[in-house]
Amino acid sequence: MADDFLTQSDRDVQRLVEDLEDVIRSPLDSENNQTAFSPTSHHSAETNHGPIYQDQEESYPFAGTWNKVRDFLESNIQLFQGIYGSQFPIQFVQIRSHFADPLEKQRWHLIDPDDYGPPEENIAMEIVHNLLKAMQRRCEETMEVDQKLLFYNLGTWFQNVYGNNPMELVRMVKKVLSVEQMIIQNASQQPNASSESKVTQESVTNRHAEITAQCEQCVKTTQETENQLQKVCRLQEYMMITRSHLEVYSKLAESGQLSQEQRQQWQSEAAKHQEYENNLVTLRKEIIKNHEKIINIMQELHSQVVYAETRSLERSQAAAYNGAPQYSTLEQLEQWYQSLATIIWKSLRQLVHLEGQPIPIRDGQNPLPNMKSSYVSFLGSLVERGLVIEKQPPQVLMKDKRFVGTLRHLVGDKLDIHKVAFQVRAHLVSDENARRILAKGEFIGSGKIVNHTVMTEYHEHSRILQANFRNMTLRDKGRGDRRGTESVAEEKFAIVFQADIVVRSPACEFTVTAQTLSLPVVVISHGKQEANAAATIFWDNAFSEDQRAPYQVPERVSWGRFMEAVDHKWQSECRTKVGLKQRARDYLSSKIFGRTVPDTQDFCWRQLNRDNIPGHNFTFWQWLYSVLELTKSRYVQPHWNQTTIEGFISKSECQSLLLSKGPGTFMLRFSDSKLGGISTAYAARNEDGSIEVKHLEPDTLKILQVRSLADMVKDFSQLVKLFPDRPKHDAFSKFYTSKPVQDGPYVKKTLVAHIEDS
Repeated sequence: MADDFLTQSDRDVQRLVEDLEDVIRSPLDSENNQTAFSPTSHHSAETNHGPIYQDQEESYPFAGTWNKVRDFLESNIQLFQGIYGSQFPIQFVQIRSHFADPLEKQRWHLIDPDDYGPPEENIAMEIVHNLLKAMQRRCEETMEVDQKLLFYNLGTWFQNVYGNNPMELVRMVKKVLSVEQMIIQNASQQPNASSESKVTQESVTNRHAEITAQCEQCVKTTQETENQLQKVCRLQEYMMITRSHLEVYSKLAESGQLSQEQRQQWQSEAAKHQEYENNLVTLRKEIIKNHEKIINIMQELHSQVVYAETRSLERSQAAAYNGAPQYSTLEQLEQWYQSLATIIWKSLRQLVHLEGQPIPIRDGQNPLPNMKSSYVSFLGSLVERGLVIEKQPPQVLMKDKRFVGTLRHLVGDKLDIHKVAFQVRAHLVSDENARRILAKGEFIGSGKIVNHTVMTEYHEHSRILQANFRNMTLRDKGRGDRRGTESVAEEKFAIVFQADIVVRSPACEFTVTAQTLSLPVVVISHGKQEANAAATIFWDNAFSEDQRAPYQVPERVSWGRFMEAVDHKWQSECRTKVGLKQRARDYLSSKIFGRTVPDTQDFCWRQLNRDNIPGHNFTFWQWLYSVLELTKSRYVQPHWNQTTIEGFISKSECQSLLLSKGPGTFMLRFSDSKLGGISTAYAARNEDGSIEVKHLEPDTLKILQVRSLADMVKDFSQLVKLFPDRPKHDAFSKFYTSKPVQDGPYVKKTLVAHIEDS
């Protein structure tokens, strides 16, 4: 089997560790965007492959990742070797280290290697050339011969592998960044995380460490067994020699030509042959004992990895939709699957080899067939459960609109299933049919998906086995299992993915039907249903329990748990670290309950998205969703990040605070009455000298697209200080629109907002 890490010699492993130690301790490079690097051809990297993006204000979400990872792994080189050495070519890891800064300061987050068009291809090609320039510069500037040769070879390798295949580079980098994010998350707990989150993270880390330790124990035992089998082979060779000698002596004895000296030699050879046979019998028992040990550990690992951790990945994907922390990653699970696959494959090969050895069975028991059966069963489960969804289909699914999904088989290239592409099929099913699928029963599709079959693709450099659905469309949707008062937007479906995979193991060949269910989806036919569908998905992703029947969720949760989920969702959607403060939480509870409530207060689905807010014709979720859509837009999000928007505050409290500060003080808050509106309230002095708080008509996205929020604040002379006492130009001037530049014969004009005096 290709890349079988168990068959590497100790010298190869030691060399790999030494290479990785050099990598992890190498200095970081801070140069990028230099002259073209082309060690293997005369084509210049200056060739125009599309627009070059040089926006200095653009953020790079992965900048500084290597610094954090290296600080942790310098004291844990074994973990470094285990993660990087088994998953990535050494040249790629060296480039990751030596060119960390230019590599991280690229726009990887804008490219999906499984769903892209010409603009993304242009960005990917530009990244390739940027990195080649960085390598060229380092190669030119380095005076040390060994380092210069290293950079030259790395540049040659990089250009040969990725020069004409930039999307493979994107896939590889995204894989390594995902592994590194996992390392960072496991190495340090978030300082602001709740005590419950810290306990969860610690328990997950301990559980993962235990699984890894058990895998290492299996690897060690399997290697011991391999050494024992080599002894068996040597003993068999010795026995062939002594057997031939015994046959000669036997023939001499039959013919009466055996001398006394030869008779003594015959006895000696017979004793030696018997000793070899006894040793073989003992070795056979030791090998069987080792495999019993492996099978016992494998049964526990099978339960932990193939079932518990695979379900945990699905829960992590659901949590990620709401922005909650992820405690399981695809890369970690893939590493375990491939480790188990390699162990089982090698163990089966050992048993087949042992079975073919003519070793007498003295106790009358032959456990080898049952052991082989156990390993084959483990293999079948790995292949069946190893088909997982890497990129979930959209959970709010619009009919007749293109959507995508990506699956990965976690076994990868470890069982040779990647050598022959297999077909993966997709079907929409109701939650009732999802339950039938989990019970291994037949199911009936609930709709027609166009382009619902694809063939798997194996990416050699990243060693990922994928099925990419790039152009699916839902044409028809059958009736679901709506119950009672459920609306269309509360009706849940799922997409089931299936594949028939042929496994050619050392013991036998068999076919496995692998299948996996997507997270629940809500199918809508027009945009007006989107908010209500999003509520269904939010509640399901946040509060569904492990091992539930699809797709049951609790009707009630605690208010504290709900607010924690809302805060995660808010920070994720708005791409911000400015979460919901205590004042915001008190305001939201007053909106629901009419008062502030403790975290233990029950909160139910009906209060979220069935009952209207008192005095309004919309639900709490519809109001919250409209505010979220407003805030995450580019017209409002920068202001939220600058904390210039108070947002979640009642009208009465806003008035009280502004009156305490005097005329000219203003505050931005979310409108209670207009969905998706942001309202400006300010304190003004009346003609009689009294102070009054006035509220401007709420602005929606439609208005903000015409005149920005900052520009309107600038326009209104009545607004002087942002509450409590910050001059408005200090808070908003960086967002003012610059004065129009004269272009052509026409004089430019600008729309200006003003307040109508009553």
